[in-house]
Amino acid sequence: MEDIAQVYKALSEEMRLRILMLLTHGELCVCDLMAVLEEPQSKVSRHLAYLKHSGLIQGKRVGTWMHYFVRETL
Repeated sequence: MEDIAQVYKALSEEMRLRILMLLTHGELCVCDLMAVLEEPQSKVSRHLAYLKHSGLIQGKRVGTWMHYFVRETL
């Protein structure tokens, strides 16, 4: 039950919803999300960490950048 509550909490913030919708179109790096959302790296990264902790997205390092994508199985 706590997992379901965590997912709903993650989806309760507009920016996290926007990030999740952008990631449904494919893998994006933090710099891409910053450009689209017009927000600073610290704010975008904080919301990405929340989504990742909730189990909705995954990340992988590509060179110096982190790339994020929606998990295949939720």
